[in-house]
Amino acid sequence: MVIGISDKYTSSAISASYAIDPTVGEELNLIVDLTFTEEELRFALANEDELLPRQLEAFETDCHRRIERFLSVLAQVGAQSQGGPLTSEQRTALETALRYFREAAPKHAADEEQTLFPRLRSVDLPEVKAVLASVDSLESDHIQAEKSHVEVDRLGQAWLAAGSLPPADGTRFSGLIAGLAEPYREHIAVEERDVFPLAAAVLGKPQREAMGGEMAAMRGLRQSL
Repeated sequence: MVIGISDKYTSSAISASYAIDPTVGEELNLIVDLTFTEEELRFALANEDELLPRQLEAFETDCHRRIERFLSVLAQVGAQSQGGPLTSEQRTALETALRYFREAAPKHAADEEQTLFPRLRSVDLPEVKAVLASVDSLESDHIQAEKSHVEVDRLGQAWLAAGSLPPADGTRFSGLIAGLAEPYREHIAVEERDVFPLAAAVLGKPQREAMGGEMAAMRGLRQSL
């Protein structure tokens, strides 16, 4: 996915890419060829207003798929090992999933709380106001999920360090993951059904451009112009 932020930039060329290996949750150092033909550039500029909302929405929904995948990994490890000794594959899976929720997932929550939700609140339209109550609930979901993930990470790190957990802690680990599953399902459903399509429809090009820049900056990337 390539997002063109502006067609008015006249200085030296700038580009940035970000990629993650979903199997291990680690950033990939990729060299991406961003050379386009004149025809491709004309098409992108002609369809910019239509493409950019879909690109930002796709970026956020991709984050949801990673959340679902790594939550499932934690659930599987907990169910299979029940706090007992880990195989090498289970250890790698646990380390990867814990790292994702510790380092990458908070950026997704920040995308919403710091870039998306405030802009929706600034739009004075009846259809937006009808969704804002859901937005308040979504922010509360982020707070509750963060508290649970802090404890999950603590227990997971103890598991990795000691090789096993006391029975009570193993049960607590699996219970925390189970307790996160349904709120995540509801949270993701509301965003993908109501919030993201609405944002794509009501937020103007300057707002979407600003959002793209803020998301890039949050990940240590320079905004591509």
